[in-house]
Amino acid sequence: MSKSLQTTFEVRNSLVFNCLCGAYFSAIVATGISLAPERTRYYQESREGVYGGSLFLLTNWLQSLPVSLTTTLIAAMITFRGLHADDVDEYAYFPDLVTVWLTLWACYSFAEQHTLSILLFVKSSYSAISASVAIAIVYLLLGSATLKAYNGMPSALAHLTYATQTRYAGAVLHRAEFFNRSSLVELPWLNDNGVEIACSRSQFGFGCRYINGTHFLAEKYGFASGAKLDDFFDVWFNVGVSVVFAVGLFFVNLLLYVIPLPAFVKAKFRELNYA
Repeated sequence: MSKSLQTTFEVRNSLVFNCLCGAYFSAIVATGISLAPERTRYYQESREGVYGGSLFLLTNWLQSLPVSLTTTLIAAMITFRGLHADDVDEYAYFPDLVTVWLTLWACYSFAEQHTLSILLFVKSSYSAISASVAIAIVYLLLGSATLKAYNGMPSALAHLTYATQTRYAGAVLHRAEFFNRSSLVELPWLNDNGVEIACSRSQFGFGCRYINGTHFLAEKYGFASGAKLDDFFDVWFNVGVSVVFAVGLFFVNLLLYVIPLPAFVKAKFRELNYA
């Protein structure tokens, strides 16, 4: 692994964003494409009284659970362990890799359930995928703190982030990458001539942008004192809330799929061919 420089802060921040995008977008596309033929069968058999929406959702979730757990575990190992192969002592399998894995799985499951909600009302799977991706982008831009730091966000938008899963999932991934990491202390930087310049706590500023990973997080999340970061980056709380978003939306879908649809919605699904 090459020597870390000041640029590693932005590189790792981009990694957090890409991990969240990968979990959300892969779940949305996979759900939208695979559910179309199953949904055709569901509407036919539900009209015949064979089974209801709750059983359809439960079996669909049980069917996709092994796949989602396996794929997110592989993704977590590739991105997390691959990046930190030389820092085994600092980046441990537990809790770091485990919490990253659970967070990615929660994001995948939430996006899956989110797409299922849209597919209940939208006939075209491609339109449902597009709508779900557009909404997921809003979550990523608003709550993940990767593209827009909380420090520069209007208070109204900052309060809206509490209603997004990405606020808590982003906190887990940011903590795993940056919080109290000794390998990120006083990293040097390269000037325009490619000369490496050392950094110290007394001279951070241009070039020496961040003292360490915790300083990076304190500025990104708008904490003047790093002491409050301990509470904000409570890893198991953030993992738990991320999972609650996914489980909560699953139960919301159970209700949505049980409630009778309006006539104008059911009329869309009376044909045998579905996009």
